[in-house]
Amino acid sequence: MESGKIIVVANQKGGVAKTSTVRNLSYALAEMGKKVLVVDFDPQYNLTTSFGVLPTQAPYNTGTLITNLLLDESLPDTNEFIQKIGSVDLIPSSRSLTVAEANLLMTPDSNDYLAALLNPLRLSYDYIIVDTNPSLGSLTINALTAADEVIIPIDPELFALTGLQALVDTIHVELRQRREGGADYVLLAPGNYGADYIKGAMGIDPATAVMTSNFIGDALEMCRELGFRGALLVGHIGKLVKLAGAMWNTHSRYGDCRMDILTACAAAEGLHGGAAAEMLCCATCDDALRLLKEQGLYDAVLHRLAGRIDAMLPYKCGDMEAGAILFSKEYGYLCGTKGAAALLRRIKED
Repeated sequence: MESGKIIVVANQKGGVAKTSTVRNLSYALAEMGKKVLVVDFDPQYNLTTSFGVLPTQAPYNTGTLITNLLLDESLPDTNEFIQKIGSVDLIPSSRSLTVAEANLLMTPDSNDYLAALLNPLRLSYDYIIVDTNPSLGSLTINALTAADEVIIPIDPELFALTGLQALVDTIHVELRQRREGGADYVLLAPGNYGADYIKGAMGIDPATAVMTSNFIGDALEMCRELGFRGALLVGHIGKLVKLAGAMWNTHSRYGDCRMDILTACAAAEGLHGGAAAEMLCCATCDDALRLLKEQGLYDAVLHRLAGRIDAMLPYKCGDMEAGAILFSKEYGYLCGTKGAAALLRRIKED
């Protein structure tokens, strides 16, 4: 099984069906044959009770587990804290998560504790879906740090839309703090895969990166407005390929042009007929990359893709230096834009 995807359902506004979205999505994915873990990361524990579990019945929950990590204590075996609810697995919550949240606030560099809890579980699940509380406190920031994708349910009325803007404002706060701290260059990572790659392949502390989730265009505009001299995106090809088509919010709800862009780049390098039709039908970018290797076009298409991204970045960045490094879980480093290597050096020196 490939490493599972962590999906966070978040909105600062309450009453927009976050918990219902998590519950219904988890069962829908399970019906499709996917192995799903749901995580209740809300001290109100509505998701837990919706699955028929009372907090008093669960020996461990997200509150006690995060507390264990904060105290540098070992975690129990997974079969002790993961509840099996029919076709879906659950890590429940309880009021003790409120205590853990208070301790997170008093702990420096405390944004990655949920990621530390969930990352070892990725290989056991296709999807890990996290329900969050209606807040932008330390719990939601931990969830966003762990996320590969963010689903933001909204009720089309003023206060829900204000909650959506608050998520973008959180990214702005992090960027402003870096700039006020004297940083001229910044590393941006749209998701936990990017953070893992930054640590494993680049040898850089992922805490130095600002997590942008799918709001890549917003983050780049903020960098320019805050006066950064340069910004470097490091992300999975499944997200960053969309920049070649000037798609600045990479969530699938806004469209999915991955195969269209890759096929167009491949056609420009000589891919014809049936092979192009096959690429358009690929389910993942790794499938498309395998096809490019078979056709002998792998390097040429990736070079062209990097060039297209390079051509699009000025639309958001203006005169600010900007670059992108793309990777995949299967193939590792894929390509970088023209100035990416120089930007990376400056970030390491900054």
